[in-house]
Amino acid sequence: MTLIEQRIRDFLALRRPPQHLKDDATKEALTMQIVKLVAGNAPDTGLDQWIGQVCEKALIKHKGNGWPSPDVWAEVSNTRRAQPHAQDEPRRIRSLRIFADRITGKQPVGEHYLLGWMADEALRSGMIGFAQLREYQRAAFVARRNAYGTDKAFAWADKVAPALAADMRRADNEAEAAVRQPYADGDEVDGVQL
Repeated sequence: MTLIEQRIRDFLALRRPPQHLKDDATKEALTMQIVKLVAGNAPDTGLDQWIGQVCEKALIKHKGNGWPSPDVWAEVSNTRRAQPHAQDEPRRIRSLRIFADRITGKQPVGEHYLLGWMADEALRSGMIGFAQLREYQRAAFVARRNAYGTDKAFAWADKVAPALAADMRRADNEAEAAVRQPYADGDEVDGVQL
């Protein structure tokens, strides 16, 4: 029996099971569901202290004498959701963390964040990877190209992110070469001279 399973069983043994659990098999099934759910959120280190905190949070959150439901266990054991209170960290760090969380969660971010100090700091600190950031930057370029045209998009990229502009030119050249590859210069395709 794992440490998590033992601590959850000890916790549940002191509380009243839900009334719909009529027999030992259904109680065992729910117990194992809770154990599996909590174990899926467990950290790699400090497990003993962590499971103690999870049980304490479940006790506080549930506020009754019965077993906390699986959704309560999911909420109190979710280490990824646990974030420091706003007053515990400076605004700049909190903003950086939110930006990195949005990038890793594939959520939208403002274009100006992708090319400024926030992107640089998130990369330097390892909060996001270069490939993740570049994917967002390329998407910003494509959106600008769709809205304002290719020339204006490249003028913008040359000004604010020359490396991005070079990447996009290289991608455009590769795409054009792939389209032209089956044909040689001078060939005629659909009435158009190449």
